[in-house]
Amino acid sequence: MQCDLLSPAKEQYLEVKGMAGNDCEFTLSQAGRKLAQDRYQISNYIGPAPVSLTAYNQAVRQQVKRQNVSREKLKTVFKDLVLEDSILDQLGPAIVSNSQIFLYGSTGNGKTSIAERLVRVFDDNVYVPYAIEIQGQIVNIFDAVVHEPLEEEEGVDGR
Repeated sequence: MQCDLLSPAKEQYLEVKGMAGNDCEFTLSQAGRKLAQDRYQISNYIGPAPVSLTAYNQAVRQQVKRQNVSREKLKTVFKDLVLEDSILDQLGPAIVSNSQIFLYGSTGNGKTSIAERLVRVFDDNVYVPYAIEIQGQIVNIFDAVVHEPLEEEEGVDGR
């Protein structure tokens, strides 16, 4: 195999550096470095290629899942909190509704403790992209402080 046959001729953003076994090695040309610097001035995002907003919306819709929530499941999730049964009676239907839940009350009544445990009801993963592209702008979505990377699965876009 000849590397010069693979070399892009029109834009000339890459230069052939040489061969490593059967693989061609490329490096950025001066034009490629200039383009990278120009693009970095527009957005300093570095990471996997962003997904489009349309693809992101489609992926979110595909991941919506109805939860089967029982009183036993709720008791397990909230076992370390002292909650009245009436609270569980309200939380169950709220979770099953697949809608927003608004927790309210005075300071110190356990709203945050309940909210932090609600995620335990869901026993599946949610795929979140590293970034999305909206009208030429890149918006970071993945936050290593909040999200955990999943093992790559066949048929799932790794971005």
